[in-house]
Amino acid sequence: MKGEELATWIEKVMVDAAKAKEPLSITRWFKDSTAKQLVKVLFDIGVVGVVKASGQVVFSIETESFSQNQLMSAELSVHPAYRSALGLAD
Repeated sequence: MKGEELATWIEKVMVDAAKAKEPLSITRWFKDSTAKQLVKVLFDIGVVGVVKASGQVVFSIETESFSQNQLMSAELSVHPAYRSALGLAD
């Protein structure tokens, strides 16, 4: 999925963003983040990686960081360690 698609999914999951974020209001970085910023956070902490043209997936630990704008247009892949917990097929 593209970064833009992941951001849209995050927004749909959080239909009422203010209400959904309320229990986490103590966590300012989450409360004040947009869906696009959360995509960047997911990349930075290694939940998603960027799929290169060769098909290789590159995670943040393996490369220099991508900008938020680059991630929005990039093809992303969820790290295998998180796929089962997220109900995603391999």
